[in-house]
Formats: sequence, structure tokens, C-alpha cells
Amino acid sequence: MKFQLFSAENCAPCKSVYNYLINNFPSLKFELVYYHIRPDLFNQHMIKGTPTLVVDDEVKCMGYDNILEYFNTLTFFDVTEEE
Repeated sequence: MKFQLFSAENCAPCKSVYNYLINNFPSLKFELVYYHIRPDLFNQHMIKGTPTLVVDDEVKCMGYDNILEYFNTLTFFDVTEEE
């Protein structure tokens, strides 16, 4: 699965959620996508706020609490790689 966290340069909730994710889910890879670097991806996914989580090119949730809830309800089977 491809996890992208859409962020803004000075977004405190974005930094907090990213740190939480990399510390609590070390086996998963998270890509940070910054608006000032990739506004095209923000437009492609119609993202208007941060933090926003995109999984396999599908917007899953927005906001610190919603992102943590999403990851805390995943199971091992939800994040395994498909062959």
C-alpha cells in the first residue's frame, strides 16, 4: 500500500501525525507531500486542507484525529502488499 500524508510547510498537526505514524507503525512507509513542492498533486486529489491522508491514490481522511483513528483501526491484513 502507498501512504501519502499531504502537508503544508508550517502545519503543526501534520508534523505531529507524521511523527506518531512513523513511531507507531515503523513497518509502513509514509511519503510526505508538501503543497509548496507538489501543488499539482493537491489539485489532482482536490485536497483543500492538511493533514490529509491518501492511500493508493484515494483520499481516505483529513485531520489529525481522523488519520489516527484510521490507522488505529487497521489490521495486519489491511496493509499487506498485494502480489
